[in-house]
This record gives sequence, structure tokens and C-alpha cells, in this order.
Amino acid sequence: MDPERAMVQEGRRRAAAAEIDNLSFIVGGSDDLAGVSPDLGEFAAVTISQAFHWMADQDAVLRALDNLLDRERGAVALVGYVKDPDYNLVWLNRPPWNTVEAIRRRHLAGVPKGPSPAGRHDPFPEILARSAFSRIELLTYEYEAVVHPSADAAIGFQYSLGNLLTRLGERRVAFEADVRAALANADISPLSVRLVDSALIGHRPHA
Repeated sequence: MDPERAMVQEGRRRAAAAEIDNLSFIVGGSDDLAGVSPDLGEFAAVTISQAFHWMADQDAVLRALDNLLDRERGAVALVGYVKDPDYNLVWLNRPPWNTVEAIRRRHLAGVPKGPSPAGRHDPFPEILARSAFSRIELLTYEYEAVVHPSADAAIGFQYSLGNLLTRLGERRVAFEADVRAALANADISPLSVRLVDSALIGHRPHA
């Protein structure tokens, strides 16, 4: 489920390419959950990544999920709760990749910041603790990963940051051109890194 039609279309494309036919894709956001719940059926689990930061009323989202999840086993997983170090920042913080931040700031000079989740909501454990999924478990996973630095990946990471595309508007082309010029001679050798990722799981208290 995603509010952006293009994201749903990409999900369908990838599922078809992988010959996976047991997935359903729905265009919609967290505010639509209450309306579409009767058509979705019952789930064993719901996973949410960084999108949870951007949901305007996270308590209402969890109330809606209470009606969607199995009454005994149902659980909510907030994936990526802890990233140590962050997969993207292990290389984007290094020169010359760290120049992308300065280029972004330059192209956004004078552009209103727009909505941001920074400091707007309570910590995730507190939000889960007052929901129907108040028994909380933190799962962590440590693993080796290979990072493939590239200008495309650096730009893509920037576009994953909330409303950046909207804020750039017609400046997008110039922003991308400046990034590619700055990274033209960057070393794109793969990097091996050890990462820790996690999920914060909220279970029903009796489960």
C-alpha cells in the first residue's frame, strides 16, 4: 500500500518480474486505512518502515490496524527502528559523496521547508505502548553488506527524504546535473560494511 501510484506500479512490475503472484497492491495512504479495511481481510502482521515518521496521526493508524490484525497473533513491525550505522550514511558521509548535501542545500536556498516529522511525534515505543500492541519487542540483525556507491544512488537517497522532490520542483534537473558533475570522478568501488538493522515489534498484550 502506497499513496504514490508510481510506487505501486513499480511494485507490480517487480513482482511480475520475480514471478510472484500472491501480492496485492493498493494505492492509498495511512489515512485511507479505515475506509479500505473491510476489503482487505485479516492479517497476521503489518510492516511499516520510515513512513511511520510521516503519518500525521500514528495513534489513529494503530487503531485502524487493530481491526485488521489477527486477534491473537497480530503484530505491527516498525522496520528500521535502529540503524547502526545507517546503510546509506556509511558511504554518503565520505568525500566526495558528502558534497551532495551542500548541493542540495544550495538548490533549496529560499525554498520553504514544508512539513517534516522531525520532533513532531512521540518516540515509537511510547506510541506502541499506548496502543493495542503494547507488548514491545526489539529484534536486531547484524550482517555483512556490500554497498555500491554511484551518483544515481546518491540522488535516489536524497529523493527518499520526504518532500524533497516537491521542494525542488523545476530545480530538479539542475540539482541532478550539479550532483553528477561533482561526482564525475568519484570512486565507485564496492564497499563491504557490517551493519545492524532492527524492527520494533508491537504485540497484543495477551499474545
